[in-house]
Amino acid sequence: MNNHTTAAMMAALTLTAAAVAAPDALTPEQRAERRAAVVARVGGLLRRPGTPAGRIAVVNAQKAVPVEELKATYAKNASRVKGVDHWTEAEGVGVETAAAEKRRLGAQFAVFIVDSRTLPMSLVALEECWAIMNVRPLVEGADKALATNRAKSEFARVLGALCGGASSQFPSAIMNGVSRPSDLNGCTDELPVDVTAKIPQYLEKRGVRGERLTSYQKACREGWAPAPTNDLQRAIWNETRKLPEKPIKIEFDPKKGK
Repeated sequence: MNNHTTAAMMAALTLTAAAVAAPDALTPEQRAERRAAVVARVGGLLRRPGTPAGRIAVVNAQKAVPVEELKATYAKNASRVKGVDHWTEAEGVGVETAAAEKRRLGAQFAVFIVDSRTLPMSLVALEECWAIMNVRPLVEGADKALATNRAKSEFARVLGALCGGASSQFPSAIMNGVSRPSDLNGCTDELPVDVTAKIPQYLEKRGVRGERLTSYQKACREGWAPAPTNDLQRAIWNETRKLPEKPIKIEFDPKKGK
């Protein structure tokens, strides 16, 4: 990468940081306009080829906890692997059928959320990349708010364990030492940062890559950008394909023999 490219990218990153960390006096609309201006200067954002890839299936087979609450927990904790989640509903899912159901869904990872009076709170088959989360122990003896909080925390815990973050260096209860429903009382459903940092690398080894964005300018320099769709992109396209004004001269050096 030459000095001009480095300077341009550093300037764009600086402007992006400034846009995100805009003064409190700015309205949300003004902050959005700043971010849009920064993105426009580098030709817009493109999804990198090959991303997203793979599938994390979440199969809901219970009605005790609102599934939308669990979807919010997933979105909060798996933003670094955006675009790979697949939610579906089912009736009966158990230990005997989990592996076959994961294969049927074409998923690399699967979490089955069930309501069973016989299963434990969770079963994680790390080698087979599936897990069962059981809401029944979480809702028994708890009001709706407490049951929902427990379920969201347990879902985050099971998702984290399944996707490569079975423990944390931080004193996070949901990732360290939970053995009974009451251990989740008062927990947050947000995974510790050292757990979420492990997940993308772990998933990529199993064929799952989250969406990655880059600038149109960088895509042109790397040679995979699509044809331009506006004047700014056309200018970037032409600039990156412009031949040098002074061709490189290759001169023979008799001392070196080349």
